[in-house]
Amino acid sequence: MGFFMGMPFPLGIDYLKSKSDNLLPLAFGTDGSMSVVGTLAGGLLLIYFGMNAAFIFGLASYFMATAVFCYYYIIFAL
Repeated sequence: MGFFMGMPFPLGIDYLKSKSDNLLPLAFGTDGSMSVVGTLAGGLLLIYFGMNAAFIFGLASYFMATAVFCYYYIIFAL
């Protein structure tokens, strides 16, 4: 499971490298800031709504990010 959760970022970086090197700093900045936001949001979800809600929210976030990546990869790779 960790393998699949860890693959979207490296694949996205490879994709951005092939398109434009100017977008790489934006990608790393977004990754760093969303790591902070995700940690805070996960903690608050856990405290106020419980473990199941935090897990479902995290799972939905990964599915949504993967779906968006696949959509843009298919559309712009053509």
